[in-house]
Order: sequence, then C-alpha cells, then structure tokens
Amino acid sequence: MGALRIAALGILLTANTAAMADPVTLICNMVDTGRGTYQEDEPTTVELNEQQNSVTVHFGREHLAVGASNHVLTAWTQGPVIATFTDNAISFSLVQFGKPASSLINRLTGTFVITQDQHDVGSWTCHAAQKQF
Repeated sequence: MGALRIAALGILLTANTAAMADPVTLICNMVDTGRGTYQEDEPTTVELNEQQNSVTVHFGREHLAVGASNHVLTAWTQGPVIATFTDNAISFSLVQFGKPASSLINRLTGTFVITQDQHDVGSWTCHAAQKQF
C-alpha cells in the first residue's frame, strides 16, 4: 500500500511540474503616461520563469524627451527577483530611484506597471516574444 501511494505522489508531482510554463520572454514598449519625460530607444524585455518563481527585467535605453538636454538612461537589468505568479497576474518588487517599488504584470492585458509611493513610475504594454523568421 505504501509503494502505491509513493508512486501516485510521484505521478502527481511530475504532472504538476509539467503543467508549469516554460520560461517566457516578454517584449514591452513604454506607454506615454502624459508626462513625456523619457522616451525609449529600445524595448524593455522581461524574462518570466514560473518554475523558479522569478522575474528578470532588462530595461531598454531611454533618453530625455523634453528640453535641450541630451540626458540618457543607459540600459540596465534588475533580477532575477522573486515573483508571485497567479492565473491573472505576476507581482514582484524592484528598486527604482534607490527605493522599493511594486511591480505588476497583468497576464490578461499584457500591462506592466511599476508603482512607488502610490505613483505610477513606469508603464509598458507587453507581448510574448516570438521568432520572426
């Protein structure tokens, strides 16, 4: 009887692992929130690894869009960081401007938002990366 239970548990664990998604890369384009401060020079990409409960964000290069300044934010990466995956959303914490920020990716709409001190500090619209050729 014990061997049967162990075998059944092994089957359930294998099925559960197989049901989890393979790592996915999202390509995300910055949304103009009306501030118009920075514009992206390349997309941001997000690596989702549900099996490891982790997210890595590769922010693309941005430049100041107002005034005569040539200020540039070079591309940078944060992660992997621990993330919570649910059916409808992925939540995780990042550091923005030296302070913790809450991040949420809506799995239904593809919206990625970073909030800090109850303010939106960045918004992107994302889609799953696919080979083009």
